[in-house]
Amino acid sequence: LARYDCIVLPTTPCLSDSVIEKLRQYVAAGGNLISCFDGALFDDAGNKRRDFGLADVIGARFLEESWTFHNVDYFSIEDSASNFFDDIQNQLIPTPGHALKVEASSATVLARFHQPMSGPYVELSPKTTPAILFNHYGKGRSLYLAASFGEFYARYAAPEHKRIVANAIAAFSRPGLTVGNAPE
Repeated sequence: LARYDCIVLPTTPCLSDSVIEKLRQYVAAGGNLISCFDGALFDDAGNKRRDFGLADVIGARFLEESWTFHNVDYFSIEDSASNFFDDIQNQLIPTPGHALKVEASSATVLARFHQPMSGPYVELSPKTTPAILFNHYGKGRSLYLAASFGEFYARYAAPEHKRIVANAIAAFSRPGLTVGNAPE
């Protein structure tokens, strides 16, 4: 894995202990990891772990509960100085439909979910558990998104979600080939 600047683990709930150990070593040696939702929460046979298999790498603990959000729910940026939020104008960003309740252990909380709203056009609900966490692990870095960001983006194409992931990849990897005057 050392030849890669950054590894992205989209919703990948089932990972074997050997794969987890390889990812842990990769990040500790200076690699970068972007992961989301229930990554490594189950072993390769589908058995649920007590915590994320990469809990130390992402710097968060699973709280045994989940959120179900609707199209009127949001998360708020906590650290607007973070380059992961470059070119994002809104402090409130639509929340994916499914999220996990987590708490930071060693990670920095960059964004927090708001509690589910009772409907549209109501007062904004209070902030709650972390939505996005950044962690240093060994010589490497991790960005963890505590919700089903990929699935939500595939369905709704929220530009803020795309920008967060694009900013993370830009921060975590060397510039690649640039193509101009072409569609995305």
